Amino acid sequence: MKMRPLAGWLAFSIASAAPVWAQPEIRSGTFTSSDGVELHYLEAGEGAPVVFVPGWTMPAEIWQPQLDRFAATHRVIAFDPRGQGRSEKVAYGYYASRRAQDIGELLDHLDLEAAVLVGWSLGVHEVLQYVDQSGTDQVAGAVLVDHAIDADWSQSSAFRERYAAVQTDREQWMGDFVRAIFATPQSEEYLTSLTEAALSTPANATAIMIGNLILVDTGDLTDAVRRLDRPALFVWSDGRPESWRTAVEETKPDADIVVIPDAGHTLFVDQPELFNQALDDFLRRIGHR
Repeated sequence: MKMRPLAGWLAFSIASAAPVWAQPEIRSGTFTSSDGVELHYLEAGEGAPVVFVPGWTMPAEIWQPQLDRFAATHRVIAFDPRGQGRSEKVAYGYYASRRAQDIGELLDHLDLEAAVLVGWSLGVHEVLQYVDQSGTDQVAGAVLVDHAIDADWSQSSAFRERYAAVQTDREQWMGDFVRAIFATPQSEEYLTSLTEAALSTPANATAIMIGNLILVDTGDLTDAVRRLDRPALFVWSDGRPESWRTAVEETKPDADIVVIPDAGHTLFVDQPELFNQALDDFLRRIGHR
């Protein structure tokens, strides 16, 4: 493991009304993927492992409220997918099955035998892709955050507009995007830091990840959910369509569903206390302590 200090835009501070937990000692490590990419992760605490996978262009540090809370009871790992955060910015491998393989190689690197995987947004797609291609031998459960399981992104005009904008008006569009994913006020320093983190992902990588959703992995994850033979918790913000719940109930009837009020896409930052309680309840229910 390579150890590095946390500094610059990666040292996030999130102001919220959540209880203050003892600041954990966060360790910074890397490993090299099977196709030669240096991938970065954050780690803290001891005990049953929980692995957090962020969404499109977002860095591991966006999970800071969860690292702070769960490091007291669990071994927590927040991953920087390839091209994001402090992982290497390469020109290849930005498709779901490769990024899912990176998750598996992270579990192998850390010798994790039974981890709860927490994926947010595009991270949901990649966690389910990992389960679909590698099985659940190293998985104790899955927490899938704010992402539909039966979408058809190939028909999404918003995704097509995003695909164009991240190439033609990248800085302005990404700044607007970062602000739009929150429903609660965040400091300008935090929003600027998060925007800089998102912009550190190469422009072509940001576009190709969206292009792959439109043209290749179009968003129907129901078969992967059916093959998820481990406990699952789905968490999304209020305002999501009722069809999200219907799809989960029809596809995995034994899954838990929690809806977080007064939250945007980053519901675990907007309402960290509520999200953390839902996650803690799930971990207790499945005996992952």
